[in-house]
Amino acid sequence: MKKMMLFITILFLSTTVFADEPKATHIGKWRIASEWAGWFSPECRDMEIEFTTDGKVIRTSGDLVYTTEVAYTPKEHRIRLDEVFLSHNSKPACSGKPAEDLMKHLKKNSYITIANDRLLYYRNKDKNSLIIFSRI
Repeated sequence: MKKMMLFITILFLSTTVFADEPKATHIGKWRIASEWAGWFSPECRDMEIEFTTDGKVIRTSGDLVYTTEVAYTPKEHRIRLDEVFLSHNSKPACSGKPAEDLMKHLKKNSYITIANDRLLYYRNKDKNSLIIFSRI
């Protein structure tokens, strides 16, 4: 219940939500927020996502590091990430799954919103796919 209230608070008190086009506020490195980490197994609590200034997204999950090229599309209060896979290091993700299994999520669009010092990352269109990251 506390996590749901935190999520609602972040959404409604946000002063830095994307408007017509993405702002550079998302650029940088993010790690799963401490208040959100409990939803993940201990080996997955250090997942990171990095948005670079040259239009790339670098994700780290366990030993796996993979990179995509991203285009941003405003969609209501979120930004849709249209990604194209570039590379991975062939190591297993924190869940133990091989890189190829994890890449399947790229067939669906993901979404982001910035809320103060939090990046709200939706793995797909469903609002229940939320993961909250904090800036590193």
